[in-house]
Amino acid sequence: MEKNLGKGIFLSEVSFTSTEDEKGYNPLLSNNETRNTNTTNASLRFFYPLTNSLMLQSGVYYQEQSSNLSLFETESKSADIGLTFSF
Repeated sequence: MEKNLGKGIFLSEVSFTSTEDEKGYNPLLSNNETRNTNTTNASLRFFYPLTNSLMLQSGVYYQEQSSNLSLFETESKSADIGLTFSF
């Protein structure tokens, strides 16, 4: 989704991915069970032009992955802020 906020632009995105292995992942891991994962990604980003050649940008990001094999369960969160200079 994209939304204008004054001179700035707000972007959001959500995605879902599901995977299922055809073969067992490893004989030593859960008796060679096939691996299944479900991944969710979400991001919110904002861009704001300060001048014709300088833009402020910021974002927050989230990812979660669930799995039938606990080794592959993850969660991450991050944020950034910066400037982009065009010439």
